[in-house]
Amino acid sequence: MPTVAPPLCLASGRRPHAFRSTVPPSQDPRRSNERHCDSAFAPGGIDAPQRLRSLTVIPRDGAAATHTAVQHSCPVRPLPLLIGKARPYIARMRTLPFGWTGRPVAIIGQGTWQMEKDDRAATIRSIQRGLDLGMTHIDTAEMYGSGAAERLVGEAIAGRRDEVFLASKVLPHNASLQGTLRACEQSLKRLGTDRLDLYLLHWPGAIPLEETLDAFERLVQDGKIRYWGLSNFDVDDLERALRIAGEERIACNQVLYHLEERAIEHALLPWCSAHQIPVVAYSPFGSGGFPSPDSRAGKQLGTIAAAHGATPRQVALAFLGRHPDVFTIPKASQPAHVEDNARAAAVMLSDDDIRHLEVAFPLGMRPASLPMI
Repeated sequence: MPTVAPPLCLASGRRPHAFRSTVPPSQDPRRSNERHCDSAFAPGGIDAPQRLRSLTVIPRDGAAATHTAVQHSCPVRPLPLLIGKARPYIARMRTLPFGWTGRPVAIIGQGTWQMEKDDRAATIRSIQRGLDLGMTHIDTAEMYGSGAAERLVGEAIAGRRDEVFLASKVLPHNASLQGTLRACEQSLKRLGTDRLDLYLLHWPGAIPLEETLDAFERLVQDGKIRYWGLSNFDVDDLERALRIAGEERIACNQVLYHLEERAIEHALLPWCSAHQIPVVAYSPFGSGGFPSPDSRAGKQLGTIAAAHGATPRQVALAFLGRHPDVFTIPKASQPAHVEDNARAAAVMLSDDDIRHLEVAFPLGMRPASLPMI
């Protein structure tokens, strides 16, 4: 049976301070004892500012129950309840600590690979709609469209930079000491900002890793980046980086992860969890190969989605996010698609759901090398 939808904080669409709620742990798909939430977003609010005093939980049957918030420093606008056939609220995106950094980061963010090929105006609206919904982790790279994606992101976040957990990447052939410093400056210029929250090496390359990590640390010291991380690094690569940098320096590892590509579950994900290094899943729907609804696995996915009043893609995101160290960055170039992705945070899969999906989309043998695209 589908469980109650997660709590919706009836707050403003603007980014307020975070608060904690006393939602029972059994309702939390991440099995944590507490749920971190910024606020819920819904249109049509009243402008009179108030202080949040409670958290309203809206089950799927439309009834509402109220839980008192433990902390309430969030200025909010009261919003009318939408029930029946009215457009439902979309809960503002939940956050979890980003590994050892402790930084609250949206569990579902926004990817931008090949976004420069889509309609520019719609893409900018999509990114901004994502920010409205708390999908504040935006990932881009100097490689994407040879900088075009960074420029697009910069335009979309103009005036809203402080809301964003902004990540970009340096190409391996640019990742020498001086090359990394130059590449970062160029990315900052294209993005229209003076800092990145996260800067990644896009994949292992020929330039000595010591040189790249030295550049990353200099950028941290200079205030150009907050954290640095890696992308497409397998366990052997990560162990080498750990020997160079030490514990609590690698802020994340961004890798390919979706229903039909679960190779990281063999060794990479356990290794990262042991070192408090979050995993950021790129291409969480696959790259143009989402399961067909007519396939055996697609039918199982559709059955579970129907039981939760969700879409198959929302269930796919929820499945990846069943692990507390996994954050996803799906790309969406239409506002409606962004909203669909945001609703995935409300899908709470049962243990039976997870078992059925693991059978439908088997783990398979561990590959010789880490899959990447």
